[in-house]
This record gives sequence, C-alpha cells and structure tokens, in this order.
Amino acid sequence: MDQATEVANSYRFLMAVKGFESPDWEENPSPANHNEYFALSQPVQLGCSGSAVKCHSGPGGLTQPPDGTMSQFCATCHGNFHTVATDESDGIGSSTNSPFIRHPTDLSLPASGEYAAYTVYNLSAPVARLTVPVASSSTVTPGSDAVMCLSCHVAHASDYPDMLRWDYTSVIAGTGSGVNSGCFVCHSTKN
Repeated sequence: MDQATEVANSYRFLMAVKGFESPDWEENPSPANHNEYFALSQPVQLGCSGSAVKCHSGPGGLTQPPDGTMSQFCATCHGNFHTVATDESDGIGSSTNSPFIRHPTDLSLPASGEYAAYTVYNLSAPVARLTVPVASSSTVTPGSDAVMCLSCHVAHASDYPDMLRWDYTSVIAGTGSGVNSGCFVCHSTKN
C-alpha cells in the first residue's frame, strides 16, 4: 500500500504506514516471500518542537508517521532514539553521517564496503525499500534499500533482550560466529 491515507489503505491497518503485505501474511516467509516495508534514504529530525518533522500531522492532530515509514511509526511511541537529534533527544546525533551515537533507521545501506555483500534478502535482518513494491523481492540493493527498526527488532516482543531478532550476546565480532545472521547480515566484514 503506497497511499496510506486512511486506516483501510495503510499497511496492516497501521494508520499512514506504507508497505506491501505478503499474500500469505508471512505464514511461510522466505527471501522471496515476505512483507515489504517503506523507508527513507536518510533519517529525518522527528520531534515535537522547532524545525523537526511532527508526528501529530494526522486528521485532528492524531499521531502518525509523517512520511509513512515503519521506523517513523515505531518512533511515534518509542521516541527519537534512531532519528536525527532534536531538542528532546540526542537521537543518532546531529548528522546523517557516521559516527553515530545510536544505530540509524530510515537510512540506505552504503553501496560499498561491508554493506555491499548484503544482496539477498535475509529474514534475520530485513531491509525496507524506498518505493513500495507490488510484490516481495529476494534482491537487496545496497545504496538504495534501507535499514529500519524491524531490521534489528521484532514488533511487540521476542525471546531476546531489547526485542532483538537474535541473541546479541552470541554476535561476537571477529570470531566467525553467527555468519550471515544478526548484525553480520549488514556488517559482513565484522565477523
């Protein structure tokens, strides 16, 4: 759904969220059959004051993600942790360039270095797209496809601390553990 102007045409009925839902609702997910999420290529300054992009932009001032991304939807409740800093939060820092205080969301994976190896969709670290596709795709395009909240976290709950998709304590850089899983899906040279 790329309109997201009302609940009925929003991704999974999440007001103003854009995305594509797998025809089997991810009953049997695979790299070629999964939900697709919408993202921006660079995070915005999301907040309630100053020049920040406001979440209270819905009908009657209701809270909704201003650009329709899943990460902005998450941030309407979970604060400005992974977007550009505002008066209320340090976010990822004041810039969309590394180094970051926190991991950014709504940011395209770089097309070079360790990120260039992520070319096949991986369910343990899903990416979002800059345009809403009409079908699932197993192809990941570094330089375009973006990291989002659901790249690392599971909505509502998981078996791991911080609602992560994987056991962060088993992701140890330089040991060869967790090959092609967890953080190493994107950060391929850290393993």
